Amino acid sequence: MEIIDSSSSSSSLLSLPSRYHAHLTKLQQQKVTIQQLEHDKLEQAKLIKEMKHLVKLVQKNQGSEVAKLRKELENREHELLKATQLIDKLTRQVEALQAVTARAESAQRDAETDYILRHFVENDNEKGASTGPSPLEELRTELARVVYDDEQKTNRIQELEAELTWVRDAADALSQEVQSTKDAKQALLEELEEKRSSEFIVQHECKQLNNLRQAPLLLTSTSIKTNDGALYKNEQWQSMASVCQNLVKSLRDQVKTLTSDKQKLEHAINCCQQSADQRFKAFENDQKTIEAENAQLRAELTRLRLDLKVIGLQFQKLEEADSPETAVEEELMRLIQAQAHQKELVVRIGKIEQKLDRLTDTEARCQKLVVEQSDLLKQLENERCHSKELVQSTATFKETTEMAVKQLKKVEIELRVINCTANDKTEPYETIADLARMVVTSLKRQQDESVDAAVASMQVFHLTSNLEAHLSHLRAFRDKYGNCTSLMDNSRYCSELTHCK
Repeated sequence: MEIIDSSSSSSSLLSLPSRYHAHLTKLQQQKVTIQQLEHDKLEQAKLIKEMKHLVKLVQKNQGSEVAKLRKELENREHELLKATQLIDKLTRQVEALQAVTARAESAQRDAETDYILRHFVENDNEKGASTGPSPLEELRTELARVVYDDEQKTNRIQELEAELTWVRDAADALSQEVQSTKDAKQALLEELEEKRSSEFIVQHECKQLNNLRQAPLLLTSTSIKTNDGALYKNEQWQSMASVCQNLVKSLRDQVKTLTSDKQKLEHAINCCQQSADQRFKAFENDQKTIEAENAQLRAELTRLRLDLKVIGLQFQKLEEADSPETAVEEELMRLIQAQAHQKELVVRIGKIEQKLDRLTDTEARCQKLVVEQSDLLKQLENERCHSKELVQSTATFKETTEMAVKQLKKVEIELRVINCTANDKTEPYETIADLARMVVTSLKRQQDESVDAAVASMQVFHLTSNLEAHLSHLRAFRDKYGNCTSLMDNSRYCSELTHCK
């Protein structure tokens, strides 16, 4: 009976491993895959640390670049202060010239009043007494006075010409500044276009990364936690999908805000450019009118000089001819004409002063343009810094996507290996998600088979334990039966002995 028991127990142990060893190998393969996934997690943690270190280095570089840009802005502000100081000096010079012109006008008026008073006094003296200065001497004094006034006017015209040259230089400088603002605007527009293209690329990559992140997260959750159940996997997948969706929404909101800010900045730049162009055109028109008036004044000066030369020649002829009365009349006519020319020159000088006032207004407008230009330059620097940050973020984003793609490829290879080991027949698949679903179904099937095998092994163990109990009971019964038979034999032997006696 002991031989029978040993043979039955050995047969039960030999019948179990034929089904149980396959499940053990599958469980070992699952443990290996879990270890590989844990190793991948450690590698991902290392990569995250490296990325944080790189981000710190990039932030340091950004700080140095921001310091450089601040220095450049300080230098530009210093240059703008110098330009404003020069403009203030020039305005002071213009005010001084205006004061000189006012003084010249007052001196001319005083001279005219003195001349009129002297003329009336001389007429009274001629009426009262025959003795007095000759008309030739009066003409000489008047001619000297006219020559002196003409010299003062020529000096004033030279000063105005110098002022106009300065105004032209200022206009050239302003035109250069306007051109620099146009160039800066063009560069800013190019940068905005580059930002738009980079934003479209980032949106596309975000969508791809969202689609790619869903698969490895599902795969890792299913491969590590296959024994926990399908409900926990679905909850984890839903939570990760919600996190990815929130990230995508935040990125889209950031992109929308950036596009709105860019549109506002472009509108402001266009308005500033239009106002600057209009002001520059008005300044050019004023400059052209001033140049035309200067040409007219020069022509009148040449004509007056010729008239003075002609008057001098005629005066010499009159002195030679000794005809004082006719000479006096002609000289009086010439003096009247010279006074009329002087009045015209005064009117022209007043117009020039008005144009100088206009130029001061244009200078104030130019100062406003300089201030607007500085504001635009600051906005441009801010946009450049923001674009650099976007480029760096896109670069890091691309690196993370590349790492995610590599990890997906590794996961795909592991899934192929798991699928090949789980199924002898490799079924075709289109995407990684399909492959993951196939692996999950195969793992579920293996899990069900392992559970069935465990249940069968438990049933066999229970049966073997029951058999052993029955065998022990039978052995005890056999021992009792043997004892009974021995007692029966002994009783029979005793009865026979008694019968024989």
